[in-house]
Amino acid sequence: ITIDTILTENTGSGGARKVRAQGGAGTEENMTLLTTIKFWTWSKGSAGKGGSRKDGSLDMPYELISAMPLPHGLAGEVSSLAMTSDGSRACTLSHEEGAFRVWAKGRSYESEHPSSAEPRSPLWKCLYKITTPSGFARAMPKSPPVPGQQVAFSSDCSVL
Repeated sequence: ITIDTILTENTGSGGARKVRAQGGAGTEENMTLLTTIKFWTWSKGSAGKGGSRKDGSLDMPYELISAMPLPHGLAGEVSSLAMTSDGSRACTLSHEEGAFRVWAKGRSYESEHPSSAEPRSPLWKCLYKITTPSGFARAMPKSPPVPGQQVAFSSDCSVL
């Protein structure tokens, strides 16, 4: 799983931010931060090859199987991410949204569309949105959290 964040001048989507040019000089500009969660799978066809192809593109060992733009709504960034040891579920936390989201690997495209000739990997979907209790939200530090230290699954994947 990867979390991609980009700044854009399109202020109609994403979380609003005031930013300055690199180095902090100049005037502030209004921009938005767009977050996308991406789920990948190991690509057997290019496993271990590495390098580049004749057309100049890179030979990647992973294949993108699912992507969700704005997984925590327009203003919600992903503050923390955890994945079960068996790879079947993931959890993201957003301080801005004040919620956890539990993601699960769904059925494959082939099982949903048996007549399709094009093979596809398993789909990922959001199973649950769990709003953090108000007491928890008030206990959160005002400073940015340390990534990856706020959500985790137990080793047997039964407890979040």
